[in-house]
Amino acid sequence: MNSEPKQSENSEKCQEKDDELDITSEHFNPLKALYSNEMKLPVKNVKRLDNLAVFLSRLKNAENKIDSELTKQPTTSKKAVPKTETDEDEKYHITKAGRKFLKEQAPVHRGKKAKFKRDLIVRMENSKGPLALLHKFVSNKRKVKVYVRKEHGIRGYIIGQLAFFDKHYNLALIDCTETWKRRKFKFSDSNISFPNPPQDCSKFLALMGIEVPQIKVKSLNRKYVECTRKLNQIMIRGEDVILISEFTEDQKVS
Repeated sequence: MNSEPKQSENSEKCQEKDDELDITSEHFNPLKALYSNEMKLPVKNVKRLDNLAVFLSRLKNAENKIDSELTKQPTTSKKAVPKTETDEDEKYHITKAGRKFLKEQAPVHRGKKAKFKRDLIVRMENSKGPLALLHKFVSNKRKVKVYVRKEHGIRGYIIGQLAFFDKHYNLALIDCTETWKRRKFKFSDSNISFPNPPQDCSKFLALMGIEVPQIKVKSLNRKYVECTRKLNQIMIRGEDVILISEFTEDQKVS
């Protein structure tokens, strides 16, 4: 007689447990379902979601119906899935960093203004006045004759093809010939002895790939000589320039 009520009590407890673990039951206990090992999902191979908010958003997009993607098995393919615009995307503006703004709060993208870069070549092309004449020499690859100064007076001149220039009259020449004058040196026998006699460094310079231009000396009179040397390229500072003129082959190098 006592065994029948005990069996009925056990059956009632089992029914209560089943009702608490049944999702469709009114007595469903979600906390117990989380920690219970007897919990069985109604759908097999269901896709797991990270949190409840993701589930609610999916439920809302499906118009309060279970999304069909919940029943799909997770795939390992990395193919890009085209995104569809939802009501949430229309309402909010989501940045690349994942921050969410309202449409009226969204940052305005104006874009970066392209800076106008004025390099040396652009300045040469847009030059005016005497600098425009120098630009003609550069474009036509004409040779020029540049007179340079020294501390007191004219040092000499340089003939070469003008490659570049700027508004300060800094000049870059190629295939140049430099000519200048200097006084003759007075040599006398001196009895001064040096501990280390001078050495010829031409071999060391050749090993380093440095070629020293040879200077040709020509006597002009009793006091002065004329020196000439050839250079592959040279740069002249604008403060040393006295005069720039076009050089023609008819002119004699004096």
